[in-house]
Amino acid sequence: MLHPTIPFVILSAAKDLIPLRGGVARSDGVVIGRDAYMTVQCIGEIYMQKIKGYFADWSKYEKIWLWSFMAIILATTVIFSNMDTDYSSAESIWLNWVISPFCAISGIFSVVLAAKGKFSTWIWSIVNIVFYGYLAYHAGYYGGALVEYAYFLPMQFIGIFTWKRMMAKDKTKDVRMKKLTWKQGVYFGFLGVVATFLFALFLHNVDNWFTETMRENGAIYSYFTQVFGERFVLMGPLIDASSKILQIFGLILMIRALAEQWILWIMSNIISIGMWIIVILLQKINIGNWHQM
Repeated sequence: MLHPTIPFVILSAAKDLIPLRGGVARSDGVVIGRDAYMTVQCIGEIYMQKIKGYFADWSKYEKIWLWSFMAIILATTVIFSNMDTDYSSAESIWLNWVISPFCAISGIFSVVLAAKGKFSTWIWSIVNIVFYGYLAYHAGYYGGALVEYAYFLPMQFIGIFTWKRMMAKDKTKDVRMKKLTWKQGVYFGFLGVVATFLFALFLHNVDNWFTETMRENGAIYSYFTQVFGERFVLMGPLIDASSKILQIFGLILMIRALAEQWILWIMSNIISIGMWIIVILLQKINIGNWHQM
C-alpha cells in the first residue's frame, strides 16, 4: 500500500525542478534528464488521480461527516492531551502529542473505510492497534493493551483473509457491505447485552490477575459508589464490560462485512472517551470535595 505522504513528496520534488533545454536543473544546480523529469511529473499526476479516485464514490455527506468527525476527535484529543501532559517529561509529551493523536486519526480512518468496504481499512486498523496498545500499556491500562495485542491484532489477519476471499468471489476491488436483518439485529443486540452484563459481574465478583488487568481504572469503580452510593456498584464494571464487548462484536461484524459495525465502534469510542474524561477529572479534582457539592 502506498504511504499517503509519498505522492506529496513526489510533487514537492517535481516543483523543485527547473526545465532546461535538453534536460532539467534542480534548484541545487544538478542537471537530470528530461525523461526523468517527465517520469516524476507523471508519477505525481498518477497518484494524485488515484487519491481523487479513492474518494470518487464518496457522497458529499460522507466527506463532510469524515472531516467533521475527525476534527471533533482531534480537538478532544488535543484538549485532554494538554490537560494530561507533564511538560517536564519527554515521554509524556511523546505519548500525548504524537501517539495519542495518531491513534485518533488511524482509528477514524479504520472505522470509516470499513464502512465503505475499503480493503485499506485493515492497514489503518493494524496501525491503530499497535499504537493504541503501546499507549494503553504506558498509561497503565494493561487490560486495554492485552485486548489489543492478544485479540484484535491476530483477528486482523483473519479479517484480511476473509475480505480477500470475498473480493475474489465478487471480482471487485472493494467489499460489498451487507446489512443485518431485523431478526439478526435483535438477536445480536440481545447477545451483546447478556455478554456485557455477565462480563461486568465477572469483573465485579472475581479477583485474580485477569480481572485486575481488565479493569481499566479502579478510580472509576470507586467514583460511582462514592458519588451515587452502593446502588451503582456495578456501574464501573458495566462501563468496562460494555466498551470491550462492543469492540469485540464490532470486529466480528467488520470481518463479516456488515455495515452496522460502525455503530458499535462509535458507541465504544463514546464510552471510552467518557471513561478517559472521568479518569482525567478524578486526577485533577479531589473526589471527596466533589461528593460534597
